Amino acid sequence: MVVAGVPSNWSWREMVEAGTGAPCHQYDYDFRDFLATALHALGVAHVRINVSLAWTSLKDDPLTLDVAVCHNGRLTVFDCQTTEEKTLTPQAVDSARAIFSQLDITGVVLRPNRWTTGAEQTLSSLTPSACLLDAEACRQLFSRLGNLLNIPVPQALREVERTALRFGGRKLPVMSAATDAQRVGAAMKVDERIYDVWRGAHVDDASTDWPWRAARVTPDRWFLQGRVMQGGNADELCRRLAARFVAERVRVDIRFFELSANRRYWHALLAVPGDPQTFPRWLRKWEKVPLVI
Repeated sequence: MVVAGVPSNWSWREMVEAGTGAPCHQYDYDFRDFLATALHALGVAHVRINVSLAWTSLKDDPLTLDVAVCHNGRLTVFDCQTTEEKTLTPQAVDSARAIFSQLDITGVVLRPNRWTTGAEQTLSSLTPSACLLDAEACRQLFSRLGNLLNIPVPQALREVERTALRFGGRKLPVMSAATDAQRVGAAMKVDERIYDVWRGAHVDDASTDWPWRAARVTPDRWFLQGRVMQGGNADELCRRLAARFVAERVRVDIRFFELSANRRYWHALLAVPGDPQTFPRWLRKWEKVPLVI
């Protein structure tokens, strides 16, 4: 269920369906449930969500713990609100502090949807039994949980962290759905002023089933990839592609052409003068048809 977060773009419903293999009729799964699922995947047996503490003297002011864990005889509680912050009366805060201190409970505050302020980080560092994980820290969530509870992290979760979280676009949300623009934009940006348009095109459409892809680089420059449907070297394929454009009466000047390393695909950089909408209209009619050359 945790690993399914990446291909489903952190859609909780789809993750549940992938993990259980059954339709999710009663959808009630959020970041708290995800955290509990991740802890189970790490091998933590005793995990509870939405644990309420009711005080004998403050019955109208209960404290609800998002996730509570008992592991190796130690208690750890997690607060992972991603929307509005909880508010407690001073009396409830004092009661919770006294109990947490008496039981030596570690408190972990997760804020995957924002970065913590310097003041919050300073206050957290003053309390040995407290841990504050913001959006940046949550890019290493499984490693952080493993270190916190002194347990090894399974390879599958390390791989999710390495490929989807740690080295993901820094402006992408963490463990929540990213928009198409965010996903493609983060994939395209290699460095501060370096963009990989082609990599963005593959993130936008990761399928290998399409017979061709096109990416607009500038208003009159296009990058085109197609499958090699018939044999031939790069020069032959380039000539056949040019002839195809002539036959289709499309004004295109091929500025660069190459074969991929495995010789299964060709790449071309095209100059397309005139109305910038003409070429995409021509491409759309070949939506699922190979540009055979």
